[in-house]
Amino acid sequence: MRRIPEKEKPVSLEEAEKYIKRYLKDKRCYKHPLKQVKSLGIKGGYLEIDFGPAIMAMEVAKSMDNIRVTGIERCRHRIDAAEKIINEEGLEGKIRLLSADAEKNLSPEELGEFDLIYCVYTLHHWQNPKTAISNLLKHLKKNGLIFIYDLKRVPCLYYLPLKNNFLNSVRASYTIREIKNILGSYKNLKIDINEDFLGMGIIIKVCG
Repeated sequence: MRRIPEKEKPVSLEEAEKYIKRYLKDKRCYKHPLKQVKSLGIKGGYLEIDFGPAIMAMEVAKSMDNIRVTGIERCRHRIDAAEKIINEEGLEGKIRLLSADAEKNLSPEELGEFDLIYCVYTLHHWQNPKTAISNLLKHLKKNGLIFIYDLKRVPCLYYLPLKNNFLNSVRASYTIREIKNILGSYKNLKIDINEDFLGMGIIIKVCG
């Protein structure tokens, strides 16, 4: 059951806008990770990685007090489309969006440090999760947390004789064993992994 990476395709502004509108109509896939983020009870600055349709960032900003969200995204058109919706929702004072790639060296001067760094349905897009996590750790405040929520590669879906975006994401996802092997190479991290039927939530804290 080898991992099959998803092919990244260029996204037009029109496609990015349609992508956001689709998720604005149905936010169910964000309900569980949002609940987990809120349960952490962290105040202050949040950094969201590869925010995509920006639904998670907007839900966090709407439902939590004393929070300011910075989101990074590789696709310029996704940023432009998300900024438009954020302004329409009146959330421009609580969310700022920047162009950056977690798998490349991020700029500490531009980003700063955060109390919580999180990503939702992003992990399976990373070809080198260890590089991305190492970069994120540079932007984590003392006593801060990293929270990662994503699908996991499971046989019951992997082997279905179908092809669609959801199943492609499942096949590109990592198994819990793979994640444990990646994170096990860090000697100063406390890792807590909670799994459900299709997904896993990973909490990372720096020790010492």
